[in-house]
Amino acid sequence: MINNIKKTIQKHKMIQSGEDVAVALSGGMDSVSLLFVLHELQKELDFFLSAVHINHQLRGDDSDDDELFCKNLCERLNIKFTVLTYNINEIAKKNKKSIELTARKIRYDSFELLKADKIATAHNQNDFLETVILNLIRGTGIKGLCGIPAKRGKIIRPLLYSSREEILKYIFENNIDYVHDKTNDETVYTRNKIRHGIIPRLKEINPKVEETVQKMSARLLEADDYIESEAKKNETFDIFELQKLHIAIRKRFLSNLVLEKGIELSQNIFENLNTIIENGTGRTGLKNGYSALISKGKLHIYKGSNKKIYKNFDINLHGQIISKEDFEKIHKNVFINAVDYDKIQFDIKNLKIRSRLEGDYIKIKSKGTKTIKKYMNEIGIPPHKRAATALLACGSKILLIDKTVADESVLINDNTKNVLIVNFIKNN
Repeated sequence: MINNIKKTIQKHKMIQSGEDVAVALSGGMDSVSLLFVLHELQKELDFFLSAVHINHQLRGDDSDDDELFCKNLCERLNIKFTVLTYNINEIAKKNKKSIELTARKIRYDSFELLKADKIATAHNQNDFLETVILNLIRGTGIKGLCGIPAKRGKIIRPLLYSSREEILKYIFENNIDYVHDKTNDETVYTRNKIRHGIIPRLKEINPKVEETVQKMSARLLEADDYIESEAKKNETFDIFELQKLHIAIRKRFLSNLVLEKGIELSQNIFENLNTIIENGTGRTGLKNGYSALISKGKLHIYKGSNKKIYKNFDINLHGQIISKEDFEKIHKNVFINAVDYDKIQFDIKNLKIRSRLEGDYIKIKSKGTKTIKKYMNEIGIPPHKRAATALLACGSKILLIDKTVADESVLINDNTKNVLIVNFIKNN
């Protein structure tokens, strides 16, 4: 088994010379065997070895006994030992999540905080099969059927191609002690139902089902890698280009897109997004306050509704009236929210900063008078951003559109003496 693990480490380039590697040590058979194997390979592969134990406080005295076992084992092997303690029951209850999911999240969040270069977990061939079955039952896509990756970020899994039988043989041949977690026998947990109920039946049909499923997943991973690479080639939000994409590529592109917003692409979200893309128009809600919109042939993902209005904004005049000469020295030809002060000074009290209202208009030099709605449409401001665009208004006449354009009547020209730079300040 040691040679098998060594080959796995080298094949997947899991450990580099001089790195710090921390074993996620539960005290169970798998993680203890991993600790011993890496301890044996430490000098040959030139890395520093340590161990981290997470006490979930789920089994009372048994949890504390597991921690003590791991501590004593590391002291005997002269391995640096770290323990992290969490009350998983309380955290799960507070977040309204299952104990299984909470414990998993806590583990991986904790791993990322460790200073070690790599975290070695004891997932093996049997865990791989359990994960694929679990994902299949929940209704997964290709990615879920690819199972557990050999490495992801700083997480490495040297035992991934070793069976539980091989691990057990190694433990007995080397007379290694380990602790047995009784909760692994309880079929109340979904994974245990798969481990003790489904997999034994599958092995009756195919005794090498673990190895067979791993090979299948490897082939699927090749397809998944291709889909991912093709999805990443797409850098446009143009609807016509998105419509040309193969459905698998389009789905992965959308999955990556919404994941950036912290949203997992469920089948329902995908179908809604795909519908507006196929139709070339429409809007759909996502999650976490985000929505998707097709506007002017583009797909937009945005947060918030289009009902936002600027109620609590005012004009900040303090220190913003400067001479035209100074203005030109500072800003040159770059557009800035600025108007001819002398043309508006008598209307200052009547000016407001607000969102667009029906009837608003602006006179654009060389383009004539236009409604704000029509002008925003012409310059490509999408509908979901229009209500959130601040306007400097005098009644229905718009003097300035934030970061966009000023009305012809207040433009800075050769006759301008004083310039007012308008700052849109939110009054909380």
